[in-house]
Amino acid sequence: MHLSYSQVNSYRLCPEYYRREKLEGEFLGLTTVSMSRGRGVHKGAEENFRQKVETRKDLPLSDIVGAAVAGYEEALESDGFGLWLSPTEKGRGRAAVVGDEKDRTARLAELLGKDLAPKVQPDIVEARGKVEVMPDLDFIGYIDLAQADRIHDLKSSLKSKRKTEAHESFQLTSYSAIYFAATGRWPKGLELDVLVDLKTPKLQILETERDRADLDAWLETVLGVHGAIQAGAFPPAPIGSWKCSPKWCPAWSSCKYVSRSADRRLAAVA
Repeated sequence: MHLSYSQVNSYRLCPEYYRREKLEGEFLGLTTVSMSRGRGVHKGAEENFRQKVETRKDLPLSDIVGAAVAGYEEALESDGFGLWLSPTEKGRGRAAVVGDEKDRTARLAELLGKDLAPKVQPDIVEARGKVEVMPDLDFIGYIDLAQADRIHDLKSSLKSKRKTEAHESFQLTSYSAIYFAATGRWPKGLELDVLVDLKTPKLQILETERDRADLDAWLETVLGVHGAIQAGAFPPAPIGSWKCSPKWCPAWSSCKYVSRSADRRLAAVA
């Protein structure tokens, strides 16, 4: 069996949604405008940093923005369920939502090219790695980029991240485990590089580190999720989870754990 950060995160947010998406095949290819924006920005970063490993020069800003916008549009046209809009987004209309997010993708890609790219000379870009957790369980993932044994994770956001977010990030711990498995070296540090679309877009850099205790906790989490999946345990989302709402979950209106009286709540956000 293979697990990844996205799978473990999906299960932890809502085991029932994990079951429907990953095991039953519902919602395959489904995307949202925010997911598509993230993929677009990552595409712009990847095209720039892949060539920069050798050239040591950034692409022209227009090329980075163009690659990001193309990546955004490609993500919107994915197969399967295609684009999912929340009730609020449906109220605004597909064209307006898609257009606004395309403009945001371009703004953040420009910020990437101006403020982040000049600071980074990568050694590794979008590298796939694997941790052999047990004989029948691998953990796989991709590291955005690394330089001088420092791992960078690129994010885009509509608001600044909490200062503790990098310290708490399970994804960064996963990258540390993958990096160690691939290189035999523990990363010297990790960064969340956050492109924030405020009135004046800004780059937020959050630094952190990991040690053996973090790896032990990460391993227990992976084993716990694996054991629950193998046992067929798919309870509802934790009480109070942000995932369990019509705004964030495509399965909410058809979920067996959601009371039918919740239609009133759905109407309230439509």
